[in-house]
Amino acid sequence: MHETVIASKIIRNVKKKVKKGHDVTGLLIEVGELAHLPAHELRDILETLTKWKIIVKIIKASAKCSCGFKGHPKILERGHEFCIYICPKCSKVPKLIDGEDIIIKKINQTKIVKGSD
Repeated sequence: MHETVIASKIIRNVKKKVKKGHDVTGLLIEVGELAHLPAHELRDILETLTKWKIIVKIIKASAKCSCGFKGHPKILERGHEFCIYICPKCSKVPKLIDGEDIIIKKINQTKIVKGSD
């Protein structure tokens, strides 16, 4: 159910950005590797809730650790709504720099054409 809440929020945000007299036809979203919702689940629920063409770009996680390491963290376990990761150098929990956000990058829209009766 958590995925429906996130998808509904995205749909509302997209609709706010659409020009008056236009319909959404597609969406490009960047989904961080460590986002609250895995990319494939987000794409699936958005496709279920809309008629939009959904394109998802996965953003690799990047972290910085107090030991000096900067790069991709070691992911120990990924479940629904959680992810456990550590520094591959010292095994401490590093600070995430990138890869945990969901960002709307592009909204494809088309003008609504009213038919002649």
